[in-house]
Amino acid sequence: MDDAQRAATGIALSVLADDGFILAGGQALAEHGVIARMSEDVDLFALYRRHTPETFAASVDKMRAALESVGYTVEVTASTRRSPA
Repeated sequence: MDDAQRAATGIALSVLADDGFILAGGQALAEHGVIARMSEDVDLFALYRRHTPETFAASVDKMRAALESVGYTVEVTASTRRSPA
């Protein structure tokens, strides 16, 4: 994980910790010295039983706001959020 990824991940996890999110995937393995490879993405996982679609979306919104508040540009490329009927 490079410094920029580490900074963004720290911000995201600081606002998502109470929502049950953790670092996962290749970056988590690399941070614990299990593997040594760079990755372009950061995987944050949460227990699916802990969230409804609404609470998950609220967590994503909270993370986006935190990252944007310190100057990051956040682009949502996919969403399962449903529009009202």
